[in-house]
Amino acid sequence: MNKRLKHERTGARRGQPTDAGRPTDAQGYIPGGRSAGVIALLGVCVAGLLLALVWAPWERGADGADVDSVASPTPPSGAPSGAQTSARPANGTPTATEPAGPTGAATAAQPRGRSAAAAGAEASPGGTASTDAPIDTPRVGVLRGELELPLGAEPSEPFIVRIEPSRLLAGNGRADTRELTLPTGTREFRFDDLPLAAYDVSADGPGWFSTRQSIGLSGGAPEALVLLAMRASGYLEGRVLDAEGGFVEAVAVVLESTAPRMRVEVKTRADGAFRFADLVDGEYSLTLGAPEHPLAPPKRISFRVPAMDVGTLRVPVLHPLRVRVEDILGRGVPGARVRGLGNAGGVVDGTTDGAGELIVPLLSAGRYRLRAEHVDFGRGLAIADLEFSGNEAPTVTIELRP
Repeated sequence: MNKRLKHERTGARRGQPTDAGRPTDAQGYIPGGRSAGVIALLGVCVAGLLLALVWAPWERGADGADVDSVASPTPPSGAPSGAQTSARPANGTPTATEPAGPTGAATAAQPRGRSAAAAGAEASPGGTASTDAPIDTPRVGVLRGELELPLGAEPSEPFIVRIEPSRLLAGNGRADTRELTLPTGTREFRFDDLPLAAYDVSADGPGWFSTRQSIGLSGGAPEALVLLAMRASGYLEGRVLDAEGGFVEAVAVVLESTAPRMRVEVKTRADGAFRFADLVDGEYSLTLGAPEHPLAPPKRISFRVPAMDVGTLRVPVLHPLRVRVEDILGRGVPGARVRGLGNAGGVVDGTTDGAGELIVPLLSAGRYRLRAEHVDFGRGLAIADLEFSGNEAPTVTIELRP
């Protein structure tokens, strides 16, 4: 009763309109006023969060971030199938409601897995890559030239042009070794597809030779021109006698050279004479007999065109040797291979005849170790100390065993 009287005195009963026409509570406040303010504040926060979520992916794409991650972000866990999860269409074009990118962001960001060079090639007119790319240098070269002959010279034989790794210039490790035979009357030559390296070039032919010239091919100079002056070649001759002054016929005489590399063998004639033709200037070694087991020490020769006579060369008195090869029954074995060496020079190398015998014409006295073999009869070995007397050839017998 007292409360009702109190409200009546104040003229503000609960739920009764105020002067402004809005109801108040017991304390005179408008019911729900504080709740509306809280709701309004939460609405502002939510709007700001949504704006940040939309603007952040656009800024990352404009700053050069991965376009794929902006255009097709991974759907959140539990998102419905087919739901649109991006504010940017798949083609990268901003929508009408999406803010345009910052000024100057017209160049597309580099896609994932693309190189900078490829992106630069697309950005340039016609898809051409940047001009700063390195220029490829040649990997092979060309060597061409011409042979120069004396006035009036008309060789009737073809020339051979040779190239090999240079002995004077550095950078010869990758050089090839080649030779080219020119048709008769042709003087120009050309070598294509040569590794870039240093080369020596020379030419020769029957009665002619050229001095060696060194030339280098490089990436800056992959082609070279060389002129080879041809000169008439020379000959070397001499004679071989034994220790008693007799002529030595059919003995091997070997001439070797390392520059240019060559090995030539001739046989002495009935008067013991020999001759080497078509030689060029250089250092040579002259050997009587096989160079591996010579009949006399080798002779060093410095040859110069046009000719040289080495004079008389001496060897020990040489005699023939008969080798007979037998089976275990004492029968001759034809077709057996016989080889052997002497401690004072001399080489045995041959095949037995139909009677199982081999005649070696020119051997010096000494100890010989001989080996014979046959595919059907086996092998045999003999060691013999040979002392020659008169003109009769001594006989050494070798027995073969399986």
